[in-house]
Amino acid sequence: MRHFHLLSRAAAVSAMLALSTVAAPAMAGKNDRAQAAIAEARGKIAAGDKVGAAGEAMGVQSQARASLMDAENLLSNGKKDAAIAAAQNASLLADRAIVLADKAKTEAASGATMNAEAAAANAQQSAADANQRAASAEQAAAAASAE
Repeated sequence: MRHFHLLSRAAAVSAMLALSTVAAPAMAGKNDRAQAAIAEARGKIAAGDKVGAAGEAMGVQSQARASLMDAENLLSNGKKDAAIAAAQNASLLADRAIVLADKAKTEAASGATMNAEAAAANAQQSAADANQRAASAEQAAAAASAE
């Protein structure tokens, strides 16, 4: 009987410990999620800075920074759900800025390639024209010396 009483007490203490440890992570979960979302957004914004945003991408990158600041302020005021949403919005905006910057760089590179190809084609045509003039000059010189 005495062992039963000790076992029941141990089970009660174990149950109380289990319930107390379950409640703490549930409350810390939103804070942790908000901090993780903010860290993710901060990383994406830093990546966008390294890619180099210009034009439309620069504006979107600025919006991402503003949304990140909102998320940080909301979290510091205890508004965890709103902080998570603002951080997720900052992440989406940072992703968009990276895509826009990459697209602009690709278009610029494509334009540079097209310009280089056009310059090469012009150079080839100029060389062909110069060869034609040289051949005509040689023919004229040969005709003049034959006379």
